[in-house]
Amino acid sequence: MKIDETDRRPVIFINGFGSGKDSTKYTILKNQLDPNLFVIDIIEIDYSTATKNEIESNLKTALDKYSCYPEAIVVGHSLGGYWTRVFAKKYFYSSVIINPSLKPWETLSDRVPIGEYDTVPDATIDRTSHSPNERVYLELGDEVVDQQAQINEGFFIRSCLTTIPNGHHRIEFDDNVIREVLEMDARLSALESFIFTE
Repeated sequence: MKIDETDRRPVIFINGFGSGKDSTKYTILKNQLDPNLFVIDIIEIDYSTATKNEIESNLKTALDKYSCYPEAIVVGHSLGGYWTRVFAKKYFYSSVIINPSLKPWETLSDRVPIGEYDTVPDATIDRTSHSPNERVYLELGDEVVDQQAQINEGFFIRSCLTTIPNGHHRIEFDDNVIREVLEMDARLSALESFIFTE
């Protein structure tokens, strides 16, 4: 059991469109991840008005808050998955994206300031291990975003991808989300152990 507060790994959740602290994904993270090992936080975004600069500022503030902790895992759902991926290259964090909406100018064109969205960002690769810095969890029964089409377009070829054939956009199988976060934590812990024992 970890004792020191700053030994815990931050898990920072970025909500999807029309969601926030009431998100089932955030609740799952808060309730199911061991508080002795993880500190859970959220960046709440009102996408109907938020600019790219505002979203980035909120994320940077959260990352800075945990700068003395182990590397954070940023978890984004739907539109939060889009922004999680957008900023991963700049801030070099590892991420888990859940049923992402990577072409919001198509799925949410009438609900968000479309000028703030550019192109589909690539997933990142860890510069030291050359392995994916991003885990992706898709429920192919998603009724909002055609996840199979996103797979077919090659959006996840640089990601560690997990899919299930059913489910829905808001996520039906909660345990799978926790499993993805724990897998990323295990990967980071192994890398950190290697670096600190060298």
